[in-house]
Amino acid sequence: GAGPLGNILHAVLGFNKIARTRILRLRLILVCSAMGVDEGIFDLASVGAGSLGGFGIDAIGTDAATSLYSGICTDTGTFSYSNDRQSLYLAAAELLTRGIDPKAINLNIKNVFTTARLQFFGHAMSRLMTVYDDKSLALMVISRDDMKAYGMTSAELTGLVNEVMRLRDVDCAILVREEADSVRLSMRSKVHVDVNLLARELFDGGGHERAAGATSHLSLQETVARVKQKFNVK
Repeated sequence: GAGPLGNILHAVLGFNKIARTRILRLRLILVCSAMGVDEGIFDLASVGAGSLGGFGIDAIGTDAATSLYSGICTDTGTFSYSNDRQSLYLAAAELLTRGIDPKAINLNIKNVFTTARLQFFGHAMSRLMTVYDDKSLALMVISRDDMKAYGMTSAELTGLVNEVMRLRDVDCAILVREEADSVRLSMRSKVHVDVNLLARELFDGGGHERAAGATSHLSLQETVARVKQKFNVK
């Protein structure tokens, strides 16, 4: 097997889910930064093959392990996406040996809402979302004016698309958000839609099968029109 550190790198980097070298390279840099080591000691080919030289789990301290475990939780919806890789769970188990506090990490990830943010989530779900029952699709469109009305920042919309996925009859959720110079798309799915492929086909985006994103340089209206055309909805 890849060993303890190999399991962690596989889990955080997502080797079995992300095919694009540039995304893997960026993730490797971020992971190594959290570990306090130079990413130059690894190359993607050797890490992907589980070859890590003499670098071991003891190099990861509690702070780094907390960052890595947090990354796994946010990337996998706290182990709720279709992650069937054994290395993912082995990585989490190894990180537990580094003195992390999973309960505190979960609280810090999930229970950070302000009143305004929670109110905006409710507004978005009730007024800015359309559910296409025949497609098992939920499409949410948020303009800059929508965000300004509630004093929201882009960062405060993190997790909104995941809330949409709690709807029983929705298999795919797409959040389209207008930024100052682009339009961002966040995509999630449960079973039937490969959103990694969808993001790539629509706007050269990517991610993995159940969670992906993309950036559009079209207008908000044009971006939404392209998404609707893809699903053949009005």
